[in-house]
Amino acid sequence: MANNYLQSSCTIPNLTEKEAAWLRRILEALDEREDIDAREERWLLKELGPEAIRHCENAGNLGFSFEPKELWLSGEEFFNVNLAIEVMQKFLQKFRPDSWLSFTYSETCSSMRVGEFGGGGMFVTAEKVEWINASLWIRERQKAFEVKKRTRKAKR
Repeated sequence: MANNYLQSSCTIPNLTEKEAAWLRRILEALDEREDIDAREERWLLKELGPEAIRHCENAGNLGFSFEPKELWLSGEEFFNVNLAIEVMQKFLQKFRPDSWLSFTYSETCSSMRVGEFGGGGMFVTAEKVEWINASLWIRERQKAFEVKKRTRKAKR
């Protein structure tokens, strides 16, 4: 049986003490959701919103550690892409509305199965998220090629 992995490693750099404290509180509350009190749960919901909480419930938390002046987010077996986006975007909205964050991720498999490898990238601002997924990009190129091929045949 093969195992699939979604891996990533990224940072939020140049953190102030206030930014680091907010991120630490968010990530620790997410990590310990079953054990936090109602007041902390309300704060977490207010700060992140229900969508982020759903991403956490559906797919788990983020691996994280604080280095001097930066937060390192990672996942060796599974990186919760959607939760990372939610946390990053809320962080930018709260502290750095004129900045951006980004990360890439890989999709791998423990067996050499065709179609089980890929990856993508996210570009996150306070206003929007732009992304690319390698598998989706390939499927779009294949469809476009087939349409072009059919159009050429029809013209003959």
